[in-house]
Amino acid sequence: MERSVGVYGRQSKDKKDSISIEDQVNRAIQTLEPDEHYVTYIDKGFSAKNTNRPGFIKMMQDINDGKISKIVIYKLDRLNRNLYDFCKLWRLLEEKNVEFVSVKESFNTSTPIGRAMVYISMIWAQMERETTAERVTDNYYSRIKTGRWPGGPAPYGFHNVKITGNDGKRIPTLEPNTEIETVKRIFNIYSEDNSSLGDIAKTLNIEGIPCRDRKSWDTVAVSRLLHSPVYVKATAEIYNYYKSIGVKNFSNEIEEYTGEMAAHIVNKRPSSNGRKYLEVSQWVISITNFPGTIDADIWLMCQYKLEKNRQIGNSGAGKYTWLSGLIKCGYCKYSISIAIYRGKKLFKCSGRYNHHICNQKKYKITIEEVESAVEQEIKAILNMHNQKPVYADIEEEASNKKKLSNELLILENKIEKLISSISEASSISMKYINAQIEKYDKRCHVIQKQLIDPTEDKRVKFNGIIFEELEFENKKLVAKSFLEKVLIFDEDIELCWKDNILD
Repeated sequence: MERSVGVYGRQSKDKKDSISIEDQVNRAIQTLEPDEHYVTYIDKGFSAKNTNRPGFIKMMQDINDGKISKIVIYKLDRLNRNLYDFCKLWRLLEEKNVEFVSVKESFNTSTPIGRAMVYISMIWAQMERETTAERVTDNYYSRIKTGRWPGGPAPYGFHNVKITGNDGKRIPTLEPNTEIETVKRIFNIYSEDNSSLGDIAKTLNIEGIPCRDRKSWDTVAVSRLLHSPVYVKATAEIYNYYKSIGVKNFSNEIEEYTGEMAAHIVNKRPSSNGRKYLEVSQWVISITNFPGTIDADIWLMCQYKLEKNRQIGNSGAGKYTWLSGLIKCGYCKYSISIAIYRGKKLFKCSGRYNHHICNQKKYKITIEEVESAVEQEIKAILNMHNQKPVYADIEEEASNKKKLSNELLILENKIEKLISSISEASSISMKYINAQIEKYDKRCHVIQKQLIDPTEDKRVKFNGIIFEELEFENKKLVAKSFLEKVLIFDEDIELCWKDNILD
């Protein structure tokens, strides 16, 4: 089979100072010999950080299939900006004997110096990206410490505006809109003894009050609103409350909690570097530059009630079916749980009972029938693709994940203790502390990669899974490895498989 040249182009956004995909492709084609056959792969609107791009995936598939002899791109950062991802690609290119050419940097991996320059450039590209991310993070935290709104969508009940600061510059803040009356109502209702999150959501949906960024109100939306301090009149009691739950980072002294302004909490990571949420001890609490709305005693009453009613973990989830988390209503597309009524397992649509938007009350098909149908399909796929990479040794995989999670927790505790000891460290001990923190941090990044973004070296060839003989939890793992979701209709089901399963 004659192999082709793959020409790749990517652009995340249309900008005046950026080269278009068309120009990228044309400049790459100009470097080819007249008789070289080429295939183009295009990704428009995708960041280099995301390797889940249709054009990139198709190109990787063609490389794997031996259809490509050379990859040509206009510039190295069009492909990716992560050294880890590029090294994976580079190993594949070497394995498949595929050359790599970058027009802008004049790289050609058919020569030793070209290969060396590719590695050096990728290291610099990653360093530049990490440095930029650090600057963005530092700027983000400096903004919230001054009380200004750090950016992004305004919470429910507010809209974004700008005011003139003491230095005469325009600074961002939040201003209440008509939704704030709904916010007051939610807090007042939930502070009463006989109210619940579900009751509030149901009432708001029945009255046709729209929910921001969701189809309808549910317990999650109400709970998130009640937890937010952007609504509270931040008093010393609010300061002490956050201190009592483990918060250590306050941008303002307790004397500044006068009950006039609201508070803002940062508990999400400003950049994507593993887990989405910070530990409580790493949260940052700041007084805002806009007034609070809800009295501190009502807000605190709601917090104590939320804590009291909080479900611990999710240990009982999915105990009735190994398809838990995968079953969705075919009509409203919301998740379906299993409820026991008079000894029978019944489908319970969250779109109906939590969101109040689905009219499907009962389903004639049973969970036993659904499990049987799915099991037959999975068994057929296992038989047909007996050499396809799947998580074959499921028990070992689950055990490894648990070990890695425990190791990550231990390392993070060690890092936190080392950081807390910095204030008392001497110049000599500081060198040791910094070295240990760096060592532990590197290992944390490796573990997070393995837990969040499994790679091919964590997958093994099929080694004889007999699905019907698997334990309940292992059936769950196989089902989630194969299926995106299972849509339930009145008397029928639709199986939505993951893209790489049926190839």
